[in-house]
Amino acid sequence: MNELRVAIIGCGKIADQHALQIRRVRGSRLVGACDRERLMAAQLAERFQVDDSFDDVDCLLKEARPDVVHITTPPQGHFELAKKCLEAGCHVYVEKPFAINLQETQAMLSLAEERGLKITAGHNYQFGPEMIRMRELVRKGGLGGAPVHIESVYSYDLGDATYVKSLLGDEKHWVRSLPGKLLQNVTSHGIAKIAEFLVGPQFTINVQGRTSPALRSLGETDIIDELRVLISTETNLTAYFTFTTQVAPPAQEVGQAAAQELPDRVGQHRERGDPSQPDLRDRRADPARGQVVDDIRQRDREVRPAKVVTRVADHHQDDRHDLPAQPLLSHGRFAPSTQRAARST
Repeated sequence: MNELRVAIIGCGKIADQHALQIRRVRGSRLVGACDRERLMAAQLAERFQVDDSFDDVDCLLKEARPDVVHITTPPQGHFELAKKCLEAGCHVYVEKPFAINLQETQAMLSLAEERGLKITAGHNYQFGPEMIRMRELVRKGGLGGAPVHIESVYSYDLGDATYVKSLLGDEKHWVRSLPGKLLQNVTSHGIAKIAEFLVGPQFTINVQGRTSPALRSLGETDIIDELRVLISTETNLTAYFTFTTQVAPPAQEVGQAAAQELPDRVGQHRERGDPSQPDLRDRRADPARGQVVDDIRQRDREVRPAKVVTRVADHHQDDRHDLPAQPLLSHGRFAPSTQRAARST
């Protein structure tokens, strides 16, 4: 198997996730990291054993000779960087949003086709367990036919210290200079989950957006953080996309909390003399585990308002916990995007 030489341009927060996954690909090798701030590139290279670091893209392409380049800069630079990489004969993986506008997108795609190279947008959520399962259900006829309705929800945490804090605290943050600001930066993840099931060139879109009271209370009036999109096609397929900072599926959130807390807290119960057996698949066979789950459920009831908004998904039961599916509740904490496809009648 030939070695796959991979380089990264843009060494901010998201670049670490790319480097981590690249290193997991058998036969791949990180040959270069590039950033206008050379120190950023050098630090990423040290963290992930990258061959060399650069502060100039031309030098990277000439000296590292990558087969594939991951572009993880702010999107304002995607077009020029992708063009330069394609002209150097590299395949290109571009972080979302792919480009600033349709004209840039079409030019990038045309150049890649002209050069016989591959270029793709970085919609990594398209390959998560829920999307793999969704495609399998559709392919095997588990819905009774083709989908007739799809719902996709993307929840965004205003309290996230990693990304959101820097956006809200910086009036010159690059997200604010995008034509669509926050929505242009993140909604493509949720829309992509719907787009692959849309058939036909023509469809109708109805959109509503607003700034939430929670964001207004922080002094923000220029960023839209609540979006509702209704899509309908000529084939009678409908889809509903929600981007929100105020709603999240609690079953996923509580399940994640349980998965994180169970090992340590079950161990604590056992250290106090609990004689339960180690089989965690049956809470009746493990009183320690049952107590932890009950504690998490009780805490969740205490911190959440009682207003029910809607049910988004029937969550698959995971052997790691036995938490039941729940309706969405109105609150502001984060859960990953979820999706449901309605059964054909």
